[in-house]
Amino acid sequence: MSVRTRVATLRQMLFELEREVGLQQLSSPQRDIYYAACLLGDEDEVVNSDALRDHPLLRDMPRSSFFRVLKELVSLGYLRSAGSPRSGLYRLVK
Repeated sequence: MSVRTRVATLRQMLFELEREVGLQQLSSPQRDIYYAACLLGDEDEVVNSDALRDHPLLRDMPRSSFFRVLKELVSLGYLRSAGSPRSGLYRLVK
């Protein structure tokens, strides 16, 4: 099996898993932020927006896009603010 075929197989598996857990409706940047938040902390932990921005999945995302998409994830109910509105702390919800 070639490397391309293995990558394509992994992508197909990811697509199917995303559909199973209801992430298919999220845009690619939304999923990237959600995945980074999952990797940095579980539902009991607070994730700092600075740590999120430094995650390898998000390093190339423009700052304005990052904060816009983060706000979208909060409004969609995937993340919620933890602390004051300007604290930059978030918790996973879904």
